[in-house]
Amino acid sequence: MIRKMLVLFEKSEKNTEGQDLVISHCNNPELAERLSTEIKERFHFKEVVVIPTGGLSSLYADDKGIVLAF
Repeated sequence: MIRKMLVLFEKSEKNTEGQDLVISHCNNPELAERLSTEIKERFHFKEVVVIPTGGLSSLYADDKGIVLAF
Protein backbone atom coordinates (compact mmCIF):
# COMPACT_ATOMS: atom_id res chain seq x y z
CA MET A 1 0.00 0.00 0.00
CA ILE A 2 2.84 2.39 0.83
CA ARG A 3 4.50 1.64 -2.49
CA LYS A 4 1.26 2.41 -4.36
CA MET A 5 0.83 5.71 -2.51
CA LEU A 6 4.40 6.73 -3.38
CA VAL A 7 3.77 5.91 -7.05
CA LEU A 8 0.69 8.17 -6.97
CA PHE A 9 2.82 10.99 -5.53
CA GLU A 10 5.36 10.52 -8.32
CA LYS A 11 2.71 10.39 -11.06
CA SER A 12 1.12 13.61 -9.84
CA GLU A 13 4.37 15.43 -10.75
CA LYS A 14 3.44 18.05 -8.17
CA ASN A 15 6.37 20.11 -6.95
CA THR A 16 6.64 19.32 -3.24
CA GLU A 17 9.56 21.68 -2.61
CA GLY A 18 8.64 23.99 0.27
CA GLN A 19 5.17 22.42 0.69
CA ASP A 20 3.73 21.00 3.89
CA LEU A 21 2.26 17.50 4.11
CA VAL A 22 -0.20 16.35 6.75
CA ILE A 23 -0.75 12.64 7.31
CA SER A 24 -3.73 11.90 9.50
CA HIS A 25 -4.49 8.41 10.69
CA CYS A 26 -7.41 6.67 12.34
CA ASN A 27 -5.95 4.30 14.96
CA ASN A 28 -2.88 3.53 12.85
CA PRO A 29 0.14 5.57 13.99
CA GLU A 30 2.60 2.87 12.89
CA LEU A 31 1.49 3.04 9.26
CA ALA A 32 1.42 6.83 9.32
CA GLU A 33 5.00 6.98 10.63
CA ARG A 34 6.23 4.42 8.07
CA LEU A 35 4.61 6.44 5.31
CA SER A 36 6.11 9.66 6.71
CA THR A 37 9.60 8.14 6.69
CA GLU A 38 9.29 6.91 3.09
CA ILE A 39 7.94 10.25 1.89
CA LYS A 40 10.72 12.22 3.63
CA GLU A 41 13.31 10.03 1.88
CA ARG A 42 11.85 10.57 -1.62
CA PHE A 43 10.27 14.01 -1.66
CA HIS A 44 11.22 17.50 -0.54
CA PHE A 45 8.39 18.67 1.65
CA LYS A 46 9.21 21.52 3.99
CA GLU A 47 7.40 19.75 6.81
CA VAL A 48 5.63 16.42 7.27
CA VAL A 49 3.19 16.28 10.19
CA VAL A 50 1.52 13.13 11.50
CA ILE A 51 -1.71 13.60 13.48
CA PRO A 52 -4.63 11.42 14.56
CA THR A 53 -7.98 11.98 12.89
CA GLY A 54 -10.83 13.46 14.86
CA GLY A 55 -14.54 13.96 14.45
CA LEU A 56 -15.78 13.81 10.87
CA SER A 57 -12.37 13.00 9.37
CA SER A 58 -12.44 9.70 11.30
CA LEU A 59 -15.52 8.76 9.33
CA TYR A 60 -13.76 9.41 6.01
CA ALA A 61 -10.59 7.57 6.99
CA ASP A 62 -12.38 4.66 8.68
CA ASP A 63 -10.58 2.48 11.22
CA LYS A 64 -6.87 2.04 10.38
CA GLY A 65 -7.20 4.49 7.46
CA ILE A 66 -4.83 7.23 6.33
CA VAL A 67 -5.64 10.65 4.85
CA LEU A 68 -2.99 12.80 3.13
CA ALA A 69 -3.22 16.51 2.46
CA PHE A 70 -0.68 18.68 0.65
